[in-house]
Amino acid sequence: ITTIVVYVPLATMKGMSGQMFAQLGWTIVFAMISSLLSAMAFVPLFFALFKPQAKDDVPINRILEKAYAWYDRNIPRLMYRKKLTLAVSVLLLVLAFVLFSMTDQELMTQTEGDSITITATYRSGTKLTAIDEQAQMIEDIITGYDDVESYSMSVGGSSMYSGSFGSGSSATFTVNLKKDRSMEMDEIKAELTTRLRELSNADIEISSADSSMSMMSSGPELVIEGYELDTVKEAASALADQVRQIPGALSVSSSMETASTQIEIVVDPLMAASYGLTPAQVAGTLYNMVSGSEAMKISSEGSEYSVFLEFPKGTYDNANNLMNAFISSASGVSVPISEIATLEYTDGQDTITKQDGRYQATISATCLDEDESDVQDAMDDLVAKNGLPDNVNLTENSLTEMMNEEFSALGKAIATAIFLIFLVMAIQFESPRFSLMVMLSIPFSLIGSFFLLFITGSTISMTSLMGILMLVGIVVNNGILYVDTANILIEEQGLNVEEALVRSGSLRLRPILMTTLTTILSMIPMALGIGNGTVVMQGMALIITGGLITSTLLILLLLPSFYLIFYRQKSRAFGMID
Repeated sequence: ITTIVVYVPLATMKGMSGQMFAQLGWTIVFAMISSLLSAMAFVPLFFALFKPQAKDDVPINRILEKAYAWYDRNIPRLMYRKKLTLAVSVLLLVLAFVLFSMTDQELMTQTEGDSITITATYRSGTKLTAIDEQAQMIEDIITGYDDVESYSMSVGGSSMYSGSFGSGSSATFTVNLKKDRSMEMDEIKAELTTRLRELSNADIEISSADSSMSMMSSGPELVIEGYELDTVKEAASALADQVRQIPGALSVSSSMETASTQIEIVVDPLMAASYGLTPAQVAGTLYNMVSGSEAMKISSEGSEYSVFLEFPKGTYDNANNLMNAFISSASGVSVPISEIATLEYTDGQDTITKQDGRYQATISATCLDEDESDVQDAMDDLVAKNGLPDNVNLTENSLTEMMNEEFSALGKAIATAIFLIFLVMAIQFESPRFSLMVMLSIPFSLIGSFFLLFITGSTISMTSLMGILMLVGIVVNNGILYVDTANILIEEQGLNVEEALVRSGSLRLRPILMTTLTTILSMIPMALGIGNGTVVMQGMALIITGGLITSTLLILLLLPSFYLIFYRQKSRAFGMID
């Protein structure tokens, strides 16, 4: 029941977590119900039919006999040192949470595929000859790798394997790697990032092309926002220049730097007024000259048609022709546009991002995988130290916001599961005191989970938090076995507390080890990342494996001391125990 109530919150979750894990939750709920029914119905039947006999002369029994002897000899001594036991446990727990705070976070762990995408983005309007020249340089670098099986490239939406380019301002290469390669994916990406950083006039982005979770991960970046476009643009440019000075940042780009050259016709209000014109009249006339105007509407046989008046195609296809055009004033005087307006070349934004009425700019850094955390910390420190202009604020990007939402949802599911487990155990033991005692195994089991997560260099992700949720329902099972047996020995057989605790550990040592080892062994392939795609669930396996190891030691070694602390009785029977 404690395992089932853990997965009920998971099965009823919404959002991305619900889409990914709800079916898993319902599967385990129904599997546990079926397992309970089979254990109650079929196992006794099969036992009666086959009448299995336990074998005493096996190697594992000799190992267990030594474990029993060590346990009976040392647990009484450990129970005498309750304060020391509690202090060491709390110290390890604090250290584990410190390591947890130092662990990197991501929404989902990326899977390593067999292809890499290289995107070179150029300033809008860059000549195709310049793009072609640099694309050939990238080709030469790609073909120099023995691990490359094939590659394709596209520019401006036209795709080919070799030949001339079409029009566009970016070049995209998809590099397919060999299955049996001498270098790992991360090594190839790191080397390509280092070699391609010298390319001028291009922002280079390298990613795993076929990673199933590639959309859920991003490199170091900062997102700023404000109500004035020019202010945000200036702040983004200044911040990008500062980020370029950070060690490890191989290339830096700003979403506000992606601009195209445009022509603005600036009307002089005074000159226009001298001819009886206003800037709005001039702008309207220019618009009609370039785009045409609706002259009339014609109705024919019940259908209505619009008639547009346009100049012949090509009349005003360049700025000089437009400036030499004449515009009529209210008095009937024809005035050349060049008399009342001037041309200005400016940068126009290709993309403008707004959220809740505020303009947003993203400053992104490309770096080696092992430098991502350091570069992101340096970028955050840069903003904290130097600040931002007035009316410009730092905000979260959509990926970070999504990650916080999903982590919060999983955190609520974990809290709900812990509360439901407490209720189930309080009903079982008919006492909240014993329920709290068993639930101590939950936080202390995280010692092994966080240590294992840290030493393996894994990240905190949705699957890691789901591992904590699963661990909550698993680790209390051994504690329930231990405490329930101790209560029976005390209440029904009349043993004193200390003797009952030692006896309970000896009686439950075999089933505790059996259930723990079967779960750990089933998680080892996933924890080691064996098989395609298992890296996504590796964090969950590491959390469960480390937590089970720690909780087993906690139940057998530390729970007797906790039991005495809760039970509030003095030791009085150790003279009868050998």
